[in-house]
Amino acid sequence: MLLSVLGFSALLGLSNPSDVQASPLTTTAAASSTTTHQLPDMAERAKACTGCHGPEGVATAEGFFPRIAGKPAGYLFNQLRHFRDHTRRFKGMNHLVENLSDDYLHAFADYFAALELPYPEPARQKLSQAERDRAQKLVREGDAALQVPACASCHGDSLTGVRPAVPGLLGLPRDYLAAQMGAWRNDLRHAQAPDCMATIAHRLAPTDVAALAGWLASQPVVNGGKPASGASIDHANAQLECGSITADGQLALVPVKVTEPAQNEVVRRGWYLSQLGNCAGCHTDVTGPELAGGVPIRTPFGRVYGPNITPDAQHGIGNWSEADFKRAMRDGVAPDSSVLNPVFPYQFYQGLTDADLSSLHAWLQTVAPAATASRGHDLEFPYGSQLALKSWRWLFVDEPANKGQATSAATPSVEQGAYLVDNLLHCAACHGARNWAGGFSEDDHSGGQLLAEGAGYAPSLSHPDEIGLGQWSVAEIKEFLLKGSNPHAEASGLMAKVVQHSTQYLSDQDATSAAMYLQATAKAGAGAKPLVANRGEAPIALYKEHCADCHGEAGEGRADLAPPLAGRASLGFAAPDNTIAMILYGGFGAVTESRPYPPGMPGFAHRLSDAEVAELAGFIRQAWGNTGSSVTSVQVQKLR
Repeated sequence: MLLSVLGFSALLGLSNPSDVQASPLTTTAAASSTTTHQLPDMAERAKACTGCHGPEGVATAEGFFPRIAGKPAGYLFNQLRHFRDHTRRFKGMNHLVENLSDDYLHAFADYFAALELPYPEPARQKLSQAERDRAQKLVREGDAALQVPACASCHGDSLTGVRPAVPGLLGLPRDYLAAQMGAWRNDLRHAQAPDCMATIAHRLAPTDVAALAGWLASQPVVNGGKPASGASIDHANAQLECGSITADGQLALVPVKVTEPAQNEVVRRGWYLSQLGNCAGCHTDVTGPELAGGVPIRTPFGRVYGPNITPDAQHGIGNWSEADFKRAMRDGVAPDSSVLNPVFPYQFYQGLTDADLSSLHAWLQTVAPAATASRGHDLEFPYGSQLALKSWRWLFVDEPANKGQATSAATPSVEQGAYLVDNLLHCAACHGARNWAGGFSEDDHSGGQLLAEGAGYAPSLSHPDEIGLGQWSVAEIKEFLLKGSNPHAEASGLMAKVVQHSTQYLSDQDATSAAMYLQATAKAGAGAKPLVANRGEAPIALYKEHCADCHGEAGEGRADLAPPLAGRASLGFAAPDNTIAMILYGGFGAVTESRPYPPGMPGFAHRLSDAEVAELAGFIRQAWGNTGSSVTSVQVQKLR
């Protein structure tokens, strides 16, 4: 299991490397999108998928995890991309692939598409002759009155799909086929617009769906289930536009939403700063334009949505002057003197220099304007009112003695690290202890907190009983920031996003400085905790069945596949949420330039009961010298 040590932080962002040079941050980009990497052993990586989809990707007995072996690579990639971007929703899949790059998704799609495995005999179905006749008509002829094309016009004469992106319809359980059509009919499943399958599903009657699902599930798979090669969709017969596939049958991809930094030192530096601050994490929704807002941000008081910060004059910040921008960034006050919601971490940006804020403002002016209205927040009364926001600002935001004072040293330093960690990276926004009102009492940013809506536990970065950064070397902390992994820790969940979309782009000097500061502020350890004895054979058997193949009989782990669990600091956190979430939903580590194909693990939410997850989590937290508490079924139920 990949168990997060530094916990969880921001939402998702964008990345595109560039070389930048400026002060106080030395900013040579840490990544290059043109680097070619050798693929790892995908059979090992695929274990994160086959835990649900069965050995080698053949559907499991549960019926609702479909066969993925032999499907067209373009189709598999499209599905993975929709799950990653939450435009197709299934909690287990959303969690599993949410950190993966397009390149990694292509690698998985190509691996499963290349598998040639036998299909089982189709199950016998009880269908009336009328149902059989209706299904065969829809499959071969369609229904002109309903404007529904024949299934074969897109899925091929043999119904085994068409490369590169149309799936086969055979070899799937009846219940699965009916459920998918039902999801389209009920607007629970979507594809790239125009969504042809949603159109068809809405035009068909429920009896048509039942007949089709039963007939397709009863048909033997021909030609080994191989999709047709080189054939294109019969669009004339289909009479529908498809947003996922072009007219010549190729995969239609949405371009990546990244503004290239201009060849201007100030603007390029602004881009670099925006990457470290992960601006896109709160301001770029996967379904909308870059920085046009709409990202939901979970809080204990409701949901806040990142606003449009493109240079659009009506909906964005196109009419803001540079002075307006600096006031908003440092003081949390908009040009009309309204106070901004503190989910925007302006209290952490007070120390940014004038030069850095000018660079950020200059870069934002180069982003394409988007005429997208910012979405209103979903907050309980009175938390979104100006009275509440002004009161919060008065209570919890102190005016700094000196705004924008930062080191300009030419070599790494603790002072430079403090400028990064306490301001731009705003680490304490998640890793600091908040009070009942979401503020930081007496400037105490050293605590750690449970994040809203089950997003996990973000541990203290300084307390010796949590991570123990004081025992890490500067090189180990730096490795984690740039790579998302080191001998002590493996980033997962929201922390993997932070590494992937923010800290991996630290320059070498800035990464060293941040590591020096984090180590210097971590408190010395108070000594080893007493070991907790294992609690009997039952949980050991459960561990052996589901975990030992990857993590080892004694929790020793396997190189580049699964981290060791023995002696893992994160397993001693007072809150077991991170351990529970990983067992339930699995996931992958951060995708970085230095580690583009991190290992992952499957989730077990569909296999294990609440009691079994609690038993397994409790065992892992108390075995091999780990000092965590036991786990209850109620704690699991809250996160499921």
